[in-house]
Amino acid sequence: MVHGNDRPYLLSVLDAAKRYGINHLEIAGMNPTFSEEFTQYPKQSALIEEIAQRGKKQGLDVYVWIREFNVRGRDLKTDPATPEGKAFWDGRQNALRAALGLMPSLTGVVMSYGSTPTEIWNVRGDSFWQQMTPPQRIRFSTERFRDVAVREFHKEMFVRDFNHSPNQLHWLVDGLRDEDGIIMHSKAEPQDWQFFYPHSFAQGAYGKTPQVVEFDLAGEYWGCSFIPVSLVEYLKYRWDYDRSKGAKGVVGRIDRDNDRALGAPSEINLYAHSILMGKPDTSAQEIYDGWNFSRYGLKPKSPESNRLTEIYRRCTEVVKLQYYTLGFWAPKAQTSLPDSMRSMESTLKSKSTAQWDPAAKPTEALLLDPTPHTVARILHDKAESVRLAGQNLAEISTLEGAMRPADYKPFRDQLVFMLDQAKVWESMAQAFWTTKLALKNTAGKDAAHSAIEAFDTQLHGLQNSDAPQFVAHLQRSGVKLVADMKRRLDAGE
Repeated sequence: MVHGNDRPYLLSVLDAAKRYGINHLEIAGMNPTFSEEFTQYPKQSALIEEIAQRGKKQGLDVYVWIREFNVRGRDLKTDPATPEGKAFWDGRQNALRAALGLMPSLTGVVMSYGSTPTEIWNVRGDSFWQQMTPPQRIRFSTERFRDVAVREFHKEMFVRDFNHSPNQLHWLVDGLRDEDGIIMHSKAEPQDWQFFYPHSFAQGAYGKTPQVVEFDLAGEYWGCSFIPVSLVEYLKYRWDYDRSKGAKGVVGRIDRDNDRALGAPSEINLYAHSILMGKPDTSAQEIYDGWNFSRYGLKPKSPESNRLTEIYRRCTEVVKLQYYTLGFWAPKAQTSLPDSMRSMESTLKSKSTAQWDPAAKPTEALLLDPTPHTVARILHDKAESVRLAGQNLAEISTLEGAMRPADYKPFRDQLVFMLDQAKVWESMAQAFWTTKLALKNTAGKDAAHSAIEAFDTQLHGLQNSDAPQFVAHLQRSGVKLVADMKRRLDAGE
């Protein structure tokens, strides 16, 4: 699954597909993803058709994402027995017909209902719509698009069960169980890619409808491939479970817009993905040994290979401690910093691990109403992320002679950036949580002000010559967060 939309990159993706034995490519993200957009951007549609033709020659099935409903407004006329309702569904189907007509070499489409201009569960609609339950609405709508893609154009159609709440996921499961002519496309996690979420209850829940699993191999939420995160053990943990539930395959996202795993140390995740698809019982150690040798020339089981493996493993622990708070997604800002305290506070609720795992409820309560003991636990984790990042940077220096200079320098540079980021997140956590305590007890106000100033200083020291735009984005969000914390603290809100 790719988001990048420039021709050289997409050609490099085709080459990577050969290298890794991939048979399925989804073009999403920055490319057109609403049916109407394919006619609005004919040059991009022509490029996708070229990629589909090239892919077909190398045995690669190519798909595009579409998002439905692509309409704005909730009061829709949906009854196909009325002129207005018929016109609505004709318009939606005709948009898909036009898109598929531009790209005849596509194998099919991948459809989402979540994160669209008007989400299906938010449509009030007419009496026809109101008489249907949410699962019935989902099934009815899916069949309208399936009839065009599958029955008329003889394409394949995947439906993503991407959602924003447990209720929405339950509706999708109930609406599409045993549905003919589609393949379900489910994240291994129940919502977004989150290390601490339980397995998705949608896995194995669609009855006779086939199902594949989505993984993020590029780290949208843990570094965007600017830091070397390894998912080797994590992929195996999730895939072993998904296979036990009957999953037929895996789709791996390898970028987020222009932030790409190809060519970065995080490409290890593409390698692991490929190995586990062919030989799912391969051990994590075998995967590390194979990658370290094929990519970096380090002899399997040698001290140098073992050291690089441990660096990769520690990187994963660093991001768990850095980007998460006691196993909760706070902040959740696509690897960035929140721009306000409210953003982080709302994430604790809206993306709460306890939504999916009731056993996490006591921790949720501690985070929503923190005590000094809770804050001490949080800050211990952030300090540990800095310690582990520092250990990695110290140990990579012992591999300078064992790795090719062209490989060693970018890897080390990413570890430098990882340590700098861990320090920024540590100082951000110190400022945020001491401010939360000070809002409950003004005796801590001076400590909170000092922590905010330290965060501001650490933030402005962050730099990375390889990712200046990414750093600038972090700093813009961070500056807003600093100002908001000062305002909240002074106002006593």
